[in-house]
Amino acid sequence: MKNILFVILLAFSSCGENDEIDQSNQIIGKWSLVNVMAGFSPEEIYDSGIILWEFTSENQILVEINTELNESSNVPLNNNGTYNFELIENKINIEDIEYEYHLDNGHLILSHQVASDGPRLEFIIAD
Repeated sequence: MKNILFVILLAFSSCGENDEIDQSNQIIGKWSLVNVMAGFSPEEIYDSGIILWEFTSENQILVEINTELNESSNVPLNNNGTYNFELIENKINIEDIEYEYHLDNGHLILSHQVASDGPRLEFIIAD
């Protein structure tokens, strides 16, 4: 009986690890920021390839911005560079800011406290 219980517990614990790996793999790659919405600020729309975030398997984001952003822009990580991130369930922590995220049909949505006017970022897979 103890052996059966051990096998069941082992199966459940390995499923959780695989889910986290799969979740991480889904976000790895280059994404193009196409839409930023934050509170009552005007919606910011960008063409594909203008603002790129590349999520690496080393938990880093390589940011490439190919335009000059307005001072009032709500784009986080608004300078070219390398930033750290950490995935925890359906949340991603980027430079100590926690975003909820979900993937939907080639779109990556990051949102931070949207109910209190926080930003909602929409990305598409970069070409």
